[in-house]
Amino acid sequence: MRVMLVAIGVLLCTALGACAFESREGGFTVDFPGKPSSSSHVLNNKMVAHWFTLEDTVHSYLVTYNDLPAGNTMTAAQRLDATETAIVKADKLVRKRDTTLNGYPERDLVVTSQNGVSLGVRMVVTPHRYDQVISGVKGAKVDGPCRKFLASFVLIKH
Repeated sequence: MRVMLVAIGVLLCTALGACAFESREGGFTVDFPGKPSSSSHVLNNKMVAHWFTLEDTVHSYLVTYNDLPAGNTMTAAQRLDATETAIVKADKLVRKRDTTLNGYPERDLVVTSQNGVSLGVRMVVTPHRYDQVISGVKGAKVDGPCRKFLASFVLIKH
């Protein structure tokens, strides 16, 4: 019975073009348009970033989170500013919007790179964790699949 339910879920996921993905450890859900791969990366010999990625011929989808180190002194605004600077670099910032998600500081960006990739970015800072949701499209503006992916991100615990 369980195998049949999983098979039905996979068929629905394929037919609808989006699969609800939950990371209990990361405390979020998001609708990937397929099954993402996962990996972990050490940042600055201090923090471990957990990545969930999926790519097709046109779009890229990424959710990453990391637990903030003990004694973290950066404010949420400083962390958002630093990440924005790192993402934009020499590219073109098309749109920036500061808002909140579940009461936590959030920044949304749209960036067009010099190599023709457009990125939609959501960054959320909670007291102990930092989340980034990024969707890119080659040769076009941030489109419906990118926006749908970005909008589907939900915090389930923090």
